[in-house]
Amino acid sequence: MSPASLFSQCPGVSGRTVCLIVMRLVLMLLVASASPAARADSRPAADPLDAALAAAGIRPADLGYSPRGTWIRYPDPRQIPYVNRMFNDLMAHPDQVDDTLRLMAQASRDFLSPAYRAGKHDGLFRAAYYTGWDLRLSGHRDYASAINETPPDGPGADDPLVFAIARLYSDLGRPFDLYSLDKPADWPLRRKDARTAAEALDPALRRIVGQAVLDLASALRWQRTAFARVDGHDMVTVFGLRDMGATQFDGMEYYPECDRVAHSYDEAALNTSSRQAVEAAGRLEKALTEWARTTKADPKAQHLDLVTPAGRIVVAGSGDDTHAERDVLLSVDLGGNDLYEGTAGATSLLQPVSLAVDLAGNDRYVQADERTPAQGSGLLGTGVLVDCAGDDVYRARQSSQGYGLFGTGLLADLAGNDRYELDIEGQGAAEFGVGLLFDVSGNDDYRLLSGGQGFGGVGNGIGTLVDAEGDDHYFAEPDATKAYRPDYHSQLKVNYSYAQGAGAGRRGDLTDGHSWAGGIGTLIDLAGDDEYRSGNWSAGSGYWYGTGWLYDGAGNDLYSASVFSLASGAHFCIGALLDESGNDRYEGYGDAHTGLAFGHDFTVAIFYDGGGNDIYRYGADGFGHAINMSLALFVDAGGDDRYTTAKGKDGFGITNFTPGDLNPPVTKSYIADPVQAGVFLDVSGKDVYLERDPASGIAAPSPTRRDGGVILRPARPRADSGGHHAGIFFDRNGPAAPIEWFRSRLSATPPPSP
Repeated sequence: MSPASLFSQCPGVSGRTVCLIVMRLVLMLLVASASPAARADSRPAADPLDAALAAAGIRPADLGYSPRGTWIRYPDPRQIPYVNRMFNDLMAHPDQVDDTLRLMAQASRDFLSPAYRAGKHDGLFRAAYYTGWDLRLSGHRDYASAINETPPDGPGADDPLVFAIARLYSDLGRPFDLYSLDKPADWPLRRKDARTAAEALDPALRRIVGQAVLDLASALRWQRTAFARVDGHDMVTVFGLRDMGATQFDGMEYYPECDRVAHSYDEAALNTSSRQAVEAAGRLEKALTEWARTTKADPKAQHLDLVTPAGRIVVAGSGDDTHAERDVLLSVDLGGNDLYEGTAGATSLLQPVSLAVDLAGNDRYVQADERTPAQGSGLLGTGVLVDCAGDDVYRARQSSQGYGLFGTGLLADLAGNDRYELDIEGQGAAEFGVGLLFDVSGNDDYRLLSGGQGFGGVGNGIGTLVDAEGDDHYFAEPDATKAYRPDYHSQLKVNYSYAQGAGAGRRGDLTDGHSWAGGIGTLIDLAGDDEYRSGNWSAGSGYWYGTGWLYDGAGNDLYSASVFSLASGAHFCIGALLDESGNDRYEGYGDAHTGLAFGHDFTVAIFYDGGGNDIYRYGADGFGHAINMSLALFVDAGGDDRYTTAKGKDGFGITNFTPGDLNPPVTKSYIADPVQAGVFLDVSGKDVYLERDPASGIAAPSPTRRDGGVILRPARPRADSGGHHAGIFFDRNGPAAPIEWFRSRLSATPPPSP
């Protein structure tokens, strides 16, 4: 009898109430009698990471590090200068690492998109805020930079460009109009010369350039405020520093001038200056693009070259030009296939703010002098280069292509298939500052020796490279026979790369005691089939209070790196690599070990591949391998994957726990409290685990690891290690299930109406 017919036969209200109670009991019995498999299918799948941790008696909340002042011999981050403002929180809550990295990626996606920039001029400004300035110094917001002066308009108003040039003179306390014997001087005639030079430009273009000069005048005022109390000799010394990463990681050379400048300058004022210079660049680029689209003037006929006490102002037409100018405040080129042999948007001791905008053409930027910063470099100030279109080539030696040292350097290329070549430190690199490289579209090629493609150096340097689309190639020379920057971890055969998302500080505990925290180095590639090739300390690598992040949004990608790379690090740091999707390959270069989620000495190492049929080929000591009180988390979220490692080597969810760690000696007393975990998690798919014999090169199935397997080390972690240490190998069969830890919590910012 059906429940409905039973209910219809119950007489009266009270009888039907009794029948209703009986029906509910019957339904409860029917549910209870259902098969266990049916009940399991009706429930949402358990979080795979929670399940893996639970197997070892660990909760996600147990992971992370909050050092205490009672940890003797532990280098307390509260007494390490220049620790990044987010570092302690991320170490304590490592589940927020992917949230922060995804925020940077989404901001890049939102504000660098052509749709957003078509309606607003602040795309570069807002992208720089979320991937640069706010990571280093909180307090500003992303609304605007507070540049608010405009040239006068209407009858009797002075020429807008002449007005702006007069402002440069007055800000420096210099007379624009000269007098002799109480009457106007016969010569020099500065105002007349400026007016004559300005009249060579189309009136509409003249107003655009005048506005840009006024914007830069404000940036210059704030730069002077920032360094008003800084010793000039220290500034000269700091400006002359090059390749700081070569000597700082193990504290081989100390620069007291950097400490003195850091304690004397006004960082909020310098940040204001940099924000204004970058917003000026965006406003100028948008205005020039609209002028070129609508003007009836001849672009080839536009020309201006005027020297002011605040720097040179150059406007070139749409022909093929050669630019060798130095100490340039503003450079505008309206098109053509140009050659830049000068600094091209880089600062000097005489030129602390510099902006260059090239509107179109296949351009070449070449700086052969290793001592001259170029191509979007900000030392003790702000340097910005914006190339709007064309297939361009950038070549420089050092401290270039988006480099910052006590300032901001930005190189933004908005369209084209481009090639970037650099020796040392750039392509999104910084020490004591912010260095940014934004490439918005095209298939691009990035090459350097060391220290870039997203490198956050000493003094909380923030270095970020963002590539929005295209099939791109990133290369940091790994072979020490081709460029000698060798790492002893690879028998001096593989170079220190410090590239492709690397953060490294100054380890002074072994030398003079002057430890400087590293910053945040980030490489963000949003789309395309990409190749990442590097040596040691790269591709999501941290060292000494530094943070290294690599984010790839989509595509079938190749990653090739060696020691302490691919989401790894050593000595109080964070290293992370997130690849959201695609069929990817991860390959160890040379004698690859300690990588693919490897942590040593209080490191948070997080590797996440969001899905796809992936191939992993690495040497040893990886795949969720934690030693000396670290967290190493390796997660592959789905797909049919193949893992190959060296025969008989450790890894795949392991720690170096020994029973002595529960009662450590006085020299290691600080390891008694924290939780150490090495976690390997493959969420779903049919996976293959191989071990390669180094003598024969033959790979055979692993005798211990298998698809669907679970291995705990120790076998009873909570009982045998006091709940503080766990190595977890967890290959989960069945359908893919979401992992709350790696769930994206962001939505896209809609573009403005044009």
